[in-house]
Amino acid sequence: MRGNKSKLTVIICCVFIVTTAFFKPRWAQKQSAATISWDVSGYYTYLPALFIYKDIKKLDFLDSVSKKYNPTPGYVNANECENGNRVIVYPAGQAISYTPAFLLAHLFASFSSTYLADGYSLPYQVCLSWWSMFIGFIGLLYLRKNLLNYFSDEVTSVCLIILVFGTNYLNYVAFDHAMTHNYLFTYYAILIFYTQKLYQSPNFKYAILVGVLLGIIILTRPSEIIAVFIPLLWGVASKNDMINRLSTWKQHDLKIIATFCITFLIGCIQFGYWKYLTGDFLFYSYQENGFDWLHPNFYNVFFSFKKGWLVYTPLISLSLIGLFPLYQKHRPLFPAIICFLIFNTYIVCSWEMWWYGGSFGQRAMMQSYALLIFPMAAFIQRICYYRWLIYGLSVCVVAGITLNLFQMWQVHEAVLDSEGITKAYYKRIFLNTNVLPKDRLLLDIKTDYDGNRKNIIPIFNTSFEKKDSVTTLISGNKANTGAQSTFVNDSSPYSYTTKINIDPQSISTSNWLRVGASFFPNKKEWTEWKMPQFIVKLYDTDTVVIENTIRPDRIYFEKEWKEVHMDFPVPKKRFNKIEIFLWKPSSDTNIMYMDDLFIEIYEPE
Repeated sequence: MRGNKSKLTVIICCVFIVTTAFFKPRWAQKQSAATISWDVSGYYTYLPALFIYKDIKKLDFLDSVSKKYNPTPGYVNANECENGNRVIVYPAGQAISYTPAFLLAHLFASFSSTYLADGYSLPYQVCLSWWSMFIGFIGLLYLRKNLLNYFSDEVTSVCLIILVFGTNYLNYVAFDHAMTHNYLFTYYAILIFYTQKLYQSPNFKYAILVGVLLGIIILTRPSEIIAVFIPLLWGVASKNDMINRLSTWKQHDLKIIATFCITFLIGCIQFGYWKYLTGDFLFYSYQENGFDWLHPNFYNVFFSFKKGWLVYTPLISLSLIGLFPLYQKHRPLFPAIICFLIFNTYIVCSWEMWWYGGSFGQRAMMQSYALLIFPMAAFIQRICYYRWLIYGLSVCVVAGITLNLFQMWQVHEAVLDSEGITKAYYKRIFLNTNVLPKDRLLLDIKTDYDGNRKNIIPIFNTSFEKKDSVTTLISGNKANTGAQSTFVNDSSPYSYTTKINIDPQSISTSNWLRVGASFFPNKKEWTEWKMPQFIVKLYDTDTVVIENTIRPDRIYFEKEWKEVHMDFPVPKKRFNKIEIFLWKPSSDTNIMYMDDLFIEIYEPE
């Protein structure tokens, strides 16, 4: 029976996803590691605001929720507007998708004597997690149906295995399943299915379904308006096809009008929300974040070690290569997919925060796999004619799956940093099951020396004892050596700046520099952008030759003195001055002290 292998593959994939989810169940985590945390807590805010607290304008309940559950440090998912109302940053589409899970959880919690019906207790976390995984399973079922319309059962099975085991799709269905990407992937898969149905048998049922899907996709993420390429161009392979498509629209104009009217009406939910809270139908809730359309980060999005799509999901390159056989053998699919891919890539790369925060790989590309699976299938179908290529592909797929599963494990074990990786750090932890605290400094600086040193020459040291104790940048409250140290706090973001003049003739470019100090944080800072930074600048008179930065908080310690240092080769450019200071970018009450500053020059063995 046609489709049995791919049907079994879907079952295996779903079982594997559930098994993987139990490796570190999000619903059992606390605070900012829970299912309802970070961005998800922002999408979700509409539901408790409407159904529990009856407070969609002021969102006063968020203050108590933040203190009790701490879903997001500082709760940054709502911004205050001029009239005093607080506007949720994210569009309402994802909240609509969450509604069945929320209502079920709220019903259970309302009759429970164990759990609070407050929107954030365990039943809400559990229901949202399992509902989100269920949405992912629906997406796989529709994806299989879509592939079987054009490709064999065997090719479909291989594509499903590569998708689930070999890409970051697994992470966003098993772990970060409540994010938009899992839902959008499923909506795209269903949209493709009913778009085909609409043109095969035009009727109001399919027209309405397509309109609803377009509406919820765009309401979830307005940048996904490019989803319109699917109903517009799917199945159009030539000029004649386009003429026939226009003719179909003309014959069924009321159905097409119904599709886009429904899409618009769903979009009006967001316009109505903004009008109700701000007085304007249009309101940019993201405030300081936005698009830089003139400077898209194509290279970084595709190839950087920080969040390169092809670095962390190399098997997706099969889809990009597969665009050529897709055009040759399945041309009716090509226009919609290539237009979507071009515009989606441009949009993703133009977002100013192109790495999209903490995530595994390029999360913003995940929903596009519902379309990119077709060129992947076309590529696999093509090489099936060449036995030697099948062997080569098998080796690549096994290697890609192994790398994907291992790196996903690294992310959830905090070996692979989810916020941003440097090339030096990636090389250090590649296929490594453990990471030393000092290795994390490579997230800031490109160089490190871990070997033996020889001909070590101390060229500077200070414990700040001879500094003017009257200055506010020198403290007598805490010291590692002597009685004084320098510091940063909420009112003094910059520490005392140490300036050292250097004779450029005294240092060889074959040498290395070690610059370090002892640090004492009164509280461990976990958020990267808030961490105090130890900054070293080398100058040629007034021109910066090189600037290196490390964050001492990356080395785990709190309320104890610990030496932290950086190593880097002497630059080939001439320099004659060094400046060293500590900088605190955030305005919270945390304090970090610095003492026993030193500079050494040495030769590596």
